[in-house]
Amino acid sequence: VLSKHDLAALTFVINKIDPDRLFAMNGCALPQRNLVQLLDRLSQKLDTDTDLKFRYLEGAMENLHNDDPALKEKTKIALEKLSQRLDAFLTSDMDGNSVHKRHARLLKQLVGNQLRSA
Repeated sequence: VLSKHDLAALTFVINKIDPDRLFAMNGCALPQRNLVQLLDRLSQKLDTDTDLKFRYLEGAMENLHNDDPALKEKTKIALEKLSQRLDAFLTSDMDGNSVHKRHARLLKQLVGNQLRSA
C-alpha cells in the first residue's frame, strides 16, 4: 500500500490494524524504509482520521533509526516535510481540538529531536 501512493488505501489499512500492537512488538516489524514512507504518506492529510494518524506517526517516530546511510537523505526530507505539515496543522483553524493540537506539538518535538540527531 505504501508504494502505491494511495492515501485512501493506506487509511483503510491503518484502520484495520491496531498501531499499539504493531509498534509494541520487540522492535517494530516494519523496515526503516517503510517507516519513512509511512511518515510521509500519513502526514499528507492530517485533518482526517487525525487520532489514528497521530498514533501511527508517533509509533513510527519512536521506531525510526536514522543510522542507515542509504536512507539518511530520504529520512531527513520526510522529517522536514512532516515538520512543515505539523506546522500547517497547528496554524489551521480547521481543527479546534486541543488534544490534537497538543499531540501535534509533541510530534513536532519528536521530529525536531530526530532532525538534530541526524
